[in-house]
Amino acid sequence: MKEIICFNFLLELTKYFLFAYVLFGVKFQRKWFAVSGVVLYTVFILTGVLPIEKLQNVSYITVLIVDVIVLVVMDSPIKSRIFNTLKVFFLLICLDSAVGGVVSMIENDMFSLELSLEKKWVITNIISISALLLVFWGKKRQIMENNRWVQLLKKGAIYTCIVIMALAIPFTITGLTYMAERINDPVLMKGMQILRAVFFFSVIALAIFIIYVNDTNKKMKKYLEMEKTLKDTQKSYYEAMLSREEDTRRFRHDVLNHIICIRELVTKGEITQAEAYVEEMQGNIVEIQQKCYSVGNTIIDAFLNYYVQMLEEDVEVKITGCMAEEVSISDLELCTIFSNLIKNSVEELKKPGEGRKYLEVKVNSGQQAFQIEVSNSISKQLEETKENLPKTTKKDKKNHGIGLRNVKDTIEKNHGTFQWKREESGFKTVVTLPLKCNI
Repeated sequence: MKEIICFNFLLELTKYFLFAYVLFGVKFQRKWFAVSGVVLYTVFILTGVLPIEKLQNVSYITVLIVDVIVLVVMDSPIKSRIFNTLKVFFLLICLDSAVGGVVSMIENDMFSLELSLEKKWVITNIISISALLLVFWGKKRQIMENNRWVQLLKKGAIYTCIVIMALAIPFTITGLTYMAERINDPVLMKGMQILRAVFFFSVIALAIFIIYVNDTNKKMKKYLEMEKTLKDTQKSYYEAMLSREEDTRRFRHDVLNHIICIRELVTKGEITQAEAYVEEMQGNIVEIQQKCYSVGNTIIDAFLNYYVQMLEEDVEVKITGCMAEEVSISDLELCTIFSNLIKNSVEELKKPGEGRKYLEVKVNSGQQAFQIEVSNSISKQLEETKENLPKTTKKDKKNHGIGLRNVKDTIEKNHGTFQWKREESGFKTVVTLPLKCNI
């Protein structure tokens, strides 16, 4: 029996980890603590330090130890860990009660005998873990998100559960009230009346909550559609910008040939043809005031060529490095990060000032991460905010200075790092982000 209890502890811990990860996306660290907990629990059970005569008490201790392990190894702030642990605990209590009830009803038919309590725990945990693994597999294969029938089935299951709950509770209260009347106990009758009033208030609250969730889902769906449209529009704009830059480079490459042709026509006295040639060129010529830069990424290339052409000729521009097109973050997030960095640099360089003006952008890619460094000269020393970010020098403090906060939040959300530092008459920002991993 001791071996079964130890095995059940391992199942219980696995179930908690799976539930937290699959349903709430919780990640874990300090896994050595979990291993130590399993080893100590096993030693205490096998050596008799934890008595197993009263299995119900053993179950309480088991759940308590598992909750402590989950609380410690979660990779999140302490408040989030406490809240997530409580959510997992209460939801798994409900799940185990439901699965355990089904196991108790069918045990005689399936096993032809009454199972011991520890065996029921093992069977209940195996069923719960199997269900969680099925959900995990569906999410991993993106079946839940992409299959319309699965979405309809999930929505139907949710509403079915709500209906069952709404019917089960009043039937239960009605049954208890009937029993109280048969027993003729005034105290119990009063308790049933209070319980009935609480139930109806709860139904009203539940209805309000469902309406709120439904409205929120509609707003969220609309927001996601708008975000997708914005992303597609921005990407089309970036690609059009790069196409324009490519045409500009081709024209510049052929300028000398055009000049040779015009000179030859003029030399031969064919002025009319020369004029026609120039007029044809004027239909396509644009004044070229910038270089075209490329580091291998569509989004970064687009913003480099868009903002650098705004700089005056006295600004020294140096762009070096290369990066992979496939990165761990979305185009929209990369747009948020790099557009704010390069825009801030260009705005600073356009301010009047003396001394050397420069802009340097360096891109480096490794096997697991890529790094973007943006350096520029500054007209005056920068102050620091409470968030350890450079304070905006613009007059409208309320509506400016948001860009770098967005950059920092986006980077941290994607498990990257954001650093900035003052240099001699300059300012540098360094962004490090993981590359996309093929799992």
